[in-house]
Amino acid sequence: MKVIINGAGRIGRCLARRLITTDGINLCHINDPYMTIENLRYLIKYDTIYGQFNGTIKIEKNSLIIGRKKILFTRHKNLLNNIVKKFDVLIDASGIKQNHNKILKFKDKSKTKFIITHSFEKADFNLIFGINEGKYIKKKHNIISSSICDAVAIGPILNLMKEKFNFNNGSILTLHPWLGYQNLVDGPSRSFAYPGEIVDNFSLGRASTENLISKTTSCINALNMVVPNLSDKISAMSIRVPTQIVSSAFINLNFSNKIKMTNISKEIKRFMKNQKNKILSVNTDQCTSKDFISNEYSAIIDNRWTELKNNNLRLLIWYDNEFGYSSRIIDFLKII
Repeated sequence: MKVIINGAGRIGRCLARRLITTDGINLCHINDPYMTIENLRYLIKYDTIYGQFNGTIKIEKNSLIIGRKKILFTRHKNLLNNIVKKFDVLIDASGIKQNHNKILKFKDKSKTKFIITHSFEKADFNLIFGINEGKYIKKKHNIISSSICDAVAIGPILNLMKEKFNFNNGSILTLHPWLGYQNLVDGPSRSFAYPGEIVDNFSLGRASTENLISKTTSCINALNMVVPNLSDKISAMSIRVPTQIVSSAFINLNFSNKIKMTNISKEIKRFMKNQKNKILSVNTDQCTSKDFISNEYSAIIDNRWTELKNNNLRLLIWYDNEFGYSSRIIDFLKII
């Protein structure tokens, strides 16, 4: 399977590092208009979070040579109009809305698959493992959204509680590490999805390493594309925190029917026993966020903080918002 990655940011590079050593997948092309091949080689080789790449990476003209693999590198702003070789899957990890819309115009001209690493209403299929992967139809779905990291982590446990116990309402608070478009020192707030655009959330422009920054989250909107009408029951907000990696989410759910903690634990254990991919896991040790770096699970439920009181369920989950998220994309490539 020949795979192209468009966008060599954090998710793009995390995928690239892993796809290089994944059997059955030929990462043949990386495109990023905002980076040189020398810089890409350096950033794949050395990573502050995940450490040094175990292998040699060389440059040969306009390609990276990694072991026996040759990966073409280009800097096209409009990649789809400049692809000359056939490919099977294009992963758009650019995060730029304009690129997502360009894929819509291209899909009828090609029998290839497109994966967008963001929620996208116009996609043929919005995928979240642990909820709807069984509904993917290979012959029908060509543009697939892999949603966002928060929805991928929170969605399965939320959907499980909805299906088994039908909660009335609830709230979610995510603690999310800073992102690359944030500032090191106070300055104008910027949009990643719409490059060059100044947004009116001024607090998001404050120094990311010195502040806890409250903001809205698109998590519930993303989940709505998979679990309809969820926004009628759940409210959500986020706080950007001064760490590099690993997110967490506090989930509070209110139930009208009387439920028991033993029944909740039973359903979670049953889900984990039957899962085919690494969706949910449980932690009972005294771990901190760094202990979940490189964890492949979509979400890890921290049982130390699970509590049921007056039909109100409190859960704390952890998730590596890069590694866990990219793990599900790799899972999807194996069945695409």
